[in-house]
Amino acid sequence: MAGYLSTSDVAALLGIQPSTLRFLRAESRPGHRYAADPFPQPDLVIARSPAWSEDRAGEILAWNERRPGQGAGGGRPPKTEP
Repeated sequence: MAGYLSTSDVAALLGIQPSTLRFLRAESRPGHRYAADPFPQPDLVIARSPAWSEDRAGEILAWNERRPGQGAGGGRPPKTEP
């Protein structure tokens, strides 16, 4: 039987800080940046702490690969000279 991954475990798997993972999950809500391809939902929540089955590590890594990198989305348009 497989165990579960905590927020810290998933963050370590992705090479990010736990606070970044919390941000990515928040941005997966409807109407936010990753709503079209949301972060995988946890398998269970214990005392407000999400946990993912170890079997889903591949799914989590695949989501991270699909995530746009730095600079995606354009940002502020460049100034044009008059």
